[in-house]
This record gives sequence, structure tokens and C-alpha cells, in this order.
Amino acid sequence: MDPPDESEKSIDDVYHDRNLLAIAFATVVEMARGSSGFYYDNDWPVIWVETPAGQTSWHIHPDLEDVLKRSTLQERPPSDGWDGHDRVTKNSRLARYITGQYPTFP
Repeated sequence: MDPPDESEKSIDDVYHDRNLLAIAFATVVEMARGSSGFYYDNDWPVIWVETPAGQTSWHIHPDLEDVLKRSTLQERPPSDGWDGHDRVTKNSRLARYITGQYPTFP
């Protein structure tokens, strides 16, 4: 089966999909007794997840705030605050989490 034609997908569509996926990931982690939640940074919701490979987070467009509020995620910052990770570090942590290679760097 061929994948759906995405040639007309806008960058806004791509970010919308990514934002929903971040909310879903944080929700699943929370349901599995992990640590996740959201807080606000200059009126933008930030989803965060603590994984064995380190903290990850995503700014979510405010237009998805209704979905976020209806999710089971709690509005709370990470217990030790944001750890200063950048996108490259976050993605490295996600890859290590997915593959089970948990030693943290950084």
C-alpha cells in the first residue's frame, strides 16, 4: 500500500502533526508512571518528558491549548526545572531512549 500523498502539506500542517505527537508521547509516558507535564513560556505551552536518557521538551502552538487542557497531562514544570537542552541534545536523547541506550550525554 502506498502512503498518502503529502505533497500539499504545509509547514503549519507538519508542526500541527508534530505538536499532537508530542502531546501523545507525554501522555503515554505519564500513563506508564513516568514523569511529564506542561508549563507556559511566554504564553506558549511547553510539553516536557523525563526519559531515562534525559529531559525532552517541545513548545506547542497555543492553538492546541484546548487539546492539551483536555489531556491527562498536569500543568507543572519539571521538578528540577528546564535543564537547558537544545534541539540537537533533545533529539539525541530521544534516539537513545528509542534504542535503549540510556547513558546520558549531556
